[in-house]
Amino acid sequence: MNTIHRPDPEFVGNLERELRSTIRRQGRFDNGPSASAMAIRKLRWTTGLVALTAMCIGSAATFAVTQRLRGQTADLIIARSEAHLEFANARLELFLEELQETESRAAAGLIAPEQLDDMRLEFSHVKERAAARALDVEETRITGRDPDNSLSAPTLRGRDFVTERLELERAVRLERVSWVDKHASTPGLDLDQASAVARERQAVRAAVSIVEERLALRQDYLSGARTARQVELADMQFSVGSQREIAKRRVTELQQELDRVNALVEDGMATRSEARPVEMAFRAAVLQYDLAELEMQILESKLADPSGQ
Repeated sequence: MNTIHRPDPEFVGNLERELRSTIRRQGRFDNGPSASAMAIRKLRWTTGLVALTAMCIGSAATFAVTQRLRGQTADLIIARSEAHLEFANARLELFLEELQETESRAAAGLIAPEQLDDMRLEFSHVKERAAARALDVEETRITGRDPDNSLSAPTLRGRDFVTERLELERAVRLERVSWVDKHASTPGLDLDQASAVARERQAVRAAVSIVEERLALRQDYLSGARTARQVELADMQFSVGSQREIAKRRVTELQQELDRVNALVEDGMATRSEARPVEMAFRAAVLQYDLAELEMQILESKLADPSGQ
């Protein structure tokens, strides 16, 4: 079967005549070339309008979908924050009951006063966490996002949630300082216990200093005394500096311990296996100090760089 179709010459001639006749008839009614151009321009305008309308409809649909998804995500974040608060409040109720029972036993002389102090301190921590979670719920209900605890976070409807959380943290850390100071004065502590209490006292006081420094930096940012970048870098610098000081003290303590153990090994009163854990702890402390020192140098370099890199 031949699939090539060759048109009849007579048919082609008739078709050309009909086309010319049709063009002449249209020329009588379209007022010449200007009318044809106007028709073409009208067609182009209509096509462009349709395309623009389609684009707007598509953009509006995309925006609506995005807004709906954002709304759903915000609802989930708020629900999660409320669940955390509910758990924290339930835990607070249980600790309150236990504290009341502990106070009753202490009043009856059934437990030592130190146990009551421990329970009260733990209750303070639980209470602080519940209060912080309540602040989180208030913030997420406003923003629909996770709480922002950065020092450069904005205030929201006149509320400074960052400062409020920091003040809660400072209060509980100060209670911890009082607890440690009270236990440090307990009579009858041996050398190891006294050393451990002294280290804990340094640690808790350093923790209070960090919170107080963060509060001061937060106020610097809110007052415009420092930029967001300056505040965040200064916050990291102070934190790393505190870690460096703690690591430095730890290196000094372990160096003394290592010297003592090595002397025992040389005198044949201890073995290498007994000295090895102290040596490993010393090396780890030295590494922590070196890392903190490097981190501090990096932060100082960034603070001194006006380009913000």
